[in-house]
Amino acid sequence: GRASSTTCKTRRVTMRHDSRGTTDEGKASNFHRPAPQRTAIIHPGSGGQAKCAPLLALEALVNALRAAHWRVTWMIGPDEVERDGPALIERLEKLAPVIFEESIERAADVVAEVDLFVGNDAGMTHVAALAEVATIAIFGPTDPDVWRPLGLHVRVVPFPDARGLDLWVEQLMQAAEALARRRE
Repeated sequence: GRASSTTCKTRRVTMRHDSRGTTDEGKASNFHRPAPQRTAIIHPGSGGQAKCAPLLALEALVNALRAAHWRVTWMIGPDEVERDGPALIERLEKLAPVIFEESIERAADVVAEVDLFVGNDAGMTHVAALAEVATIAIFGPTDPDVWRPLGLHVRVVPFPDARGLDLWVEQLMQAAEALARRRE
């Protein structure tokens, strides 16, 4: 697994105003540095288009993660670039930065540094799980009992269904938060 540490220092400062806006020169407060922002990579692709969750659903997930103060990045590979071209990149960039799998080694290094990886039934999702990154694997037509990535840090979620997109995004957000808490 990965190891990281953050030192949190407390410092005393003199406040000029209390919460009501009145002067309170002698009042001291403790301020803590904010916790580091959690990071997530969303990989919308797969070698087979049928194994890709609807992009609209992943966009809703990105919006929910950002609203919960996650730093989100899209990762796309050569299959997505070849199949969908610049239109996909432009669409994704409206919500979050896009990075490209230049090589499997470089992509694996990038994935290994994030707090959460969300991807379809695809090779990069398995790479994230092998790197012991908290992983949400989205499965559609393939059988997760056969093809799912393994590990206690992996959650398998089916494609969104008739129950609705909001419920699906909520399910993924709960899985993301639970996995992130396990890693802290």
